Amino acid sequence: AETVGLEGRVSYYDGVGALKDMVQNHMLQLLAIIAMEPPASVSATAVRDEKVKLLRSLRKMRADDVKAHSVKGQYTSGAVNGAAVAGYADELGHPSNTETFVALKAYIDNWRWKGVPFYLRTGKRMPQRKSEVLIQFKPVPHNIFARVGAGRLDANSMIINLQPEENIRVKVMAKQPGLDRDGVKLKEVTLDVSLSHSFGGASPMNGCCSTSSRAIRRCSCAATRSRRSGNGSIRSATPGHRSIWRRRPTPREAGARRARSRSSNATERAGMTSFFDRHPGEGRDLDLAFCCNGETPAFAGVTR
Repeated sequence: AETVGLEGRVSYYDGVGALKDMVQNHMLQLLAIIAMEPPASVSATAVRDEKVKLLRSLRKMRADDVKAHSVKGQYTSGAVNGAAVAGYADELGHPSNTETFVALKAYIDNWRWKGVPFYLRTGKRMPQRKSEVLIQFKPVPHNIFARVGAGRLDANSMIINLQPEENIRVKVMAKQPGLDRDGVKLKEVTLDVSLSHSFGGASPMNGCCSTSSRAIRRCSCAATRSRRSGNGSIRSATPGHRSIWRRRPTPREAGARRARSRSSNATERAGMTSFFDRHPGEGRDLDLAFCCNGETPAFAGVTR
């Protein structure tokens, strides 16, 4: 999620949009790193092989899937961090159907992830700048504390923050201290691992610096072997796909979490609502989300 708008990229961005600018590279890289199988080693070839296998397992979206499992939005005038900002069309100087917000629901058809929904979201002029992976685990099949007063047992979750701070938080249910005369009481607590605190305040590199460092060291772990090794389901768009994607984007006020009309939050519509209800400040600006609902395994969220 970004708080900035075009920032001098008018000529480039209007011909690309959020889907090509963020999803096909940054988002798919995050998706591959999170969901790929462990490589045999940390060599560039081994890492790339696992990424390619994962991307080839992405389910191809039919024209109906594009309509049902994707949302495109475009920010209008509003306020970000208390400052008034212009809308996309105002910055551009004319109306446009280019999307500045994208939400997608995807599936990976392999043995590990079959049936697990993956949610990808990215946008400009969001309430805050954040890159985040949110993983929601499968609920336990049986609550052993139900007969002693603990009727609610929420599923555990993990939040991996990439920007602006790097940390990992695990939310688990724990017994509240005290006597159990009135029954066992459980409460969700957070286990927080902050990399800056754990490693003496060392400041992490941003994405550009990290990429430059890998280039200097000639490390190609973040790349795929070739364009032919990438995800065919992303590249092979039919006329039906294109006609649906060219529809006018949903207006989305700059700095707002929701679109003006129907909800543009694909994650909320498809099963993440319970998590967001429990944690109003979490995951609202997600780019990537993995979620477990009902009997399916679970995994939940990334943001850029």
